[in-house]
Amino acid sequence: MIRFVSARNLIFASIWVGLIVLFFWIFFARSINYFGQHKNLELQPSWESKDRQFEKLLVQMNLKKKNIILHLVDPDCSCSRFSINYVKGLLSNNDYSDFTQYVFIPPGKENSLFPAGITLSENNYQLLKQLIPSTPAALIWSQASKKVAFIGAHTSGEICGQGKSNLEIVVANLKRNVNPKYFPFFQKGCFCST
Repeated sequence: MIRFVSARNLIFASIWVGLIVLFFWIFFARSINYFGQHKNLELQPSWESKDRQFEKLLVQMNLKKKNIILHLVDPDCSCSRFSINYVKGLLSNNDYSDFTQYVFIPPGKENSLFPAGITLSENNYQLLKQLIPSTPAALIWSQASKKVAFIGAHTSGEICGQGKSNLEIVVANLKRNVNPKYFPFFQKGCFCST
C-alpha cells in the first residue's frame, strides 16, 4: 500500500532541513576559507621583513630569544573551538620541550579558553596582525637561524586540530638545522581574520 506524504509534513520536513543547513552555515561553513584569504598577497611582507617584525615583537614584549612557538587564538572566533584541545596538548607535549610556547589572545577578549594565555596590547596585536593573517594560528621562531620558520594553521585539516600537524613537520626540519620558511597561505580550513 502506498502512503502519500501530506503537504503539511512535507513543509515541516523542508523547514527542518533548511534550518539544519542554516545552522551548519552559521556555526561552521561560513568560516571555511584559505588561511591568507583575508589579506592581499601582494602586500605580504618578505621573509626578511617578517623576521624584522617578529624581532621587534620579541623586544617589545621582552620575550626570551629561544626557540618559540607562538599560538594566536581569538576566543570570539568560532573556529577556535576546534583548536583548543590541540593547542592545550601541544603545551604539555614533551616533543616541544626545546620550545618556549606562548598563547596570545587579542586585546579586549575574554581569556577563558587559555587562562595562562597572554592578552596582547593593541600595539603588539597590530604588529602581530601584519605577520599572521588569520586565527587560530601558530608562528615558530628558530633560535639557531634567528628567523621565522613557520606561520600558519596548526594542522592541515579543514577543521583545526584535525589532519596532519604542520608544527610537527616544521619542528622536525628545525631539529635537522633546516629552516623551512613554511607559510601555507593557501591552506583551506576554519579561520577568522586577525
